[in-house]
Amino acid sequence: MGTQKVGIMLDYSSDKIVTKADMLNAVVEMGEKVELLYRSISDSDFYSVEFGGWSAAQNLQHLVTVNGLVYYVMKVPKWTFRLIPNSKTAKTFAEWKSYYLNREKPINAGPLQPGKIIRPKDPALFREKLLADWRNSISQFQESLMDFSEIELLECNAIHPDMEIGIISMREMVFIILIHWIHHSRKVQKKLEAAGRKIVA
Repeated sequence: MGTQKVGIMLDYSSDKIVTKADMLNAVVEMGEKVELLYRSISDSDFYSVEFGGWSAAQNLQHLVTVNGLVYYVMKVPKWTFRLIPNSKTAKTFAEWKSYYLNREKPINAGPLQPGKIIRPKDPALFREKLLADWRNSISQFQESLMDFSEIELLECNAIHPDMEIGIISMREMVFIILIHWIHHSRKVQKKLEAAGRKIVA
């Protein structure tokens, strides 16, 4: 797992994600960076909601839940995705990243909102379980992505639950999942660093 620096917002090393190979590389790199970030937080801060909004633990749990949902969605027979019409011009990873991270209106998590996590009796053990779930969700995401060819990623469409995003190609869905990891991890970083904590990125 790579070394990261304090005071820099979590990000992928390149905005030029085009091919399936690029996506798989991004999944590996971002998966490791997210894990390193959540490992760097103290036990007390990891479970605390005093910084506003979800705790770091809840943010990580949310990422795991969404990854799991996407895994099952991508296992649906591909012919069903081809039935979804899409006349929009596809956006690049950089374009989606700019839109998602700079969007003023928050995306409603709805039923994917994490439950309340009270600091457990063994906080380190519980965090390890969450991180194991994270690694498992990354492996599943890689597995489901491997099932798609380059052309299928372009030709298959999905419906994002946020209606402002709406219908997108499966390739764009992968982009948004990667950006989703960045979005939530940066929210955690910003809140903790605003409170004077030293968090890696």
